[in-house]
Amino acid sequence: MKIGKFAKKHEVTLDTVRFYIEKGLLVPSKKDSQYYFNEIDSANLEKIKKLKELGFSLSEIQRIFSFQRIGGTSTEVSRRLFLSLLEEKKGQVSQEIERLNSIHESLSKSIEKLLKEEESHKEVTGVPLGSLNMLRCPSCSKPLNISQGYIENNMVIDSEVHCSCGYMGEIREGIFIDPRAIRTKLMDGRPIPSKEEYLETASLENINYLHKGMTKLIELLMDYHQGAEYIMELSNCVGFFLLQYISYLPEDVVYIMADYDLERIKQTKRNLERYYKHRKFIFICCDIHSLPIKKASIDIVIDYNMTKYYKAEKNQWLIEIIKPYLKERGILGGIYSYNYSQQNRDKKRENDERDSFTRGDILETIYSHGIEEINQTDIVSDKATANPQFAFAGRKRSP
Repeated sequence: MKIGKFAKKHEVTLDTVRFYIEKGLLVPSKKDSQYYFNEIDSANLEKIKKLKELGFSLSEIQRIFSFQRIGGTSTEVSRRLFLSLLEEKKGQVSQEIERLNSIHESLSKSIEKLLKEEESHKEVTGVPLGSLNMLRCPSCSKPLNISQGYIENNMVIDSEVHCSCGYMGEIREGIFIDPRAIRTKLMDGRPIPSKEEYLETASLENINYLHKGMTKLIELLMDYHQGAEYIMELSNCVGFFLLQYISYLPEDVVYIMADYDLERIKQTKRNLERYYKHRKFIFICCDIHSLPIKKASIDIVIDYNMTKYYKAEKNQWLIEIIKPYLKERGILGGIYSYNYSQQNRDKKRENDERDSFTRGDILETIYSHGIEEINQTDIVSDKATANPQFAFAGRKRSP
């Protein structure tokens, strides 16, 4: 029979048959460049399939066939060889079973541990009582009044927040909420992807590139975060940086996260409460230009690629907003991405100007707002199409 009929009969592909011929496992007759297969070839192919099911490699099958083709299938030599190979394979399988049983046991323990963590009671976090003096009215900068509050473990969980100027806010589920700010974060007119959705589409190269940036920024911050009282993160992806940084976060620091997407804040907060020991947080749902925070009170401000998004959305540099909140000699740490060279930027249409800035634009703006550079370094990507970015650490100059 011809190769097509032979492959179909044994339920294998043409490429598989050709591969076995190339390896010498099948030796059909050939006439006019056409292979022809007989019952012996069929028996050999079924034997190959059976041996593969028993776990034999192609090289081992080649060895078996070689002895049988020279010494016959039922001679003492070939039978002893085949028996020894079967016993050897059985021993290998026994070892593999032990290895898999060990893996199975470890997986069962890991699953049990995770399920217990899921079932364990989470510790609720709120605004620390000792940090209430940090809160200021975003409209007039006066101290805020807290009333009708519920307190647990020295943290405000629920309360009314108001100011003599008429501003009204609230603390709900441990989150300071400016009702004027609440909205869903969008990207190209649609809700920004969740971490799970992002992971489904992102390449390993992009993920590693982001990880490199976060690692470098963490390295820069670790030189300055000991002794800090307050660190504030501003990021387009709520908690994206914090969940990498938290393992290195000093125990006594209060970490402030501010964003207008309340649901994303809640999701990050739930993860932190359930799976991490750090408990000193201030979660704020607000617009960045209306931070309810006391001026000159933050030791470190983290700008994790927020400058790019804020400039595109508001056509304003983020440093203009956040500089007043830094303490004297406070630290600015950031990851900054930039899309275009100066030459390409000059070619863009006028209506695209708000998001076409160079590395030089970013640094010039930072320096012009009284931040002196401590360190900066490029984040090298293995992907030529990735937007260039760099890590930066700077200190606010004394007035």
